[in-house]
Amino acid sequence: MKAQSIATIVFLAAIGAASGYATAQSVNQQKADSVASGDKQFMLKAAGGGIAEVELGKLALEKASSPEVKHHAQHMIDDHTKANDELKGIASNKGITLPAAPDPKHQALIDKLKGLSGTDFDKTYIREAGVNAHKEMQTLFKDESKSGQDAEVKAFAQKTLKVVEEHLSDSQKLAAAAGASASNHRTGKKASVSSVHHHSKQGA
Repeated sequence: MKAQSIATIVFLAAIGAASGYATAQSVNQQKADSVASGDKQFMLKAAGGGIAEVELGKLALEKASSPEVKHHAQHMIDDHTKANDELKGIASNKGITLPAAPDPKHQALIDKLKGLSGTDFDKTYIREAGVNAHKEMQTLFKDESKSGQDAEVKAFAQKTLKVVEEHLSDSQKLAAAAGASASNHRTGKKASVSSVHHHSKQGA
């Protein structure tokens, strides 16, 4: 009898736990359903891009040949990690689960860069992960800043847009300096990209 009583208690506790989990899942789903589709898509895309920038930055710390590119990469890791964490908190409160890994497009870029080294890596990283990726992010964040329905998500987009644009500007300067360096190298001159500085203090 005693064994049966214990088994019954364990069984009932398991049912209670399962019921509590189901209720929590239901509440989260209700929260997620209340978020406008556009805001939800923004969060998913912003999270995927942000995660990719962190992974690409880590790869650049390992493979970049230019100290300036490595400095830029660390800057991207710091800023995007901060923004990713903030966005994750916002999404969690709204019952939305964000991706934990880069999307296929960004993963393809990561795989491509893994096969490069030296100046080829530097130029491709700055062009693809720096200029092109941040142009796409600029458009994404601008659209949400103007047309977002959720006040909290919209405010995040407006704040982070400023830093995305700073990243884009820094990337463009590095890309221009790399182009000048390559041109001068062909003519026997020397050039440096050390004039590129990063002033951003916010996260993106």
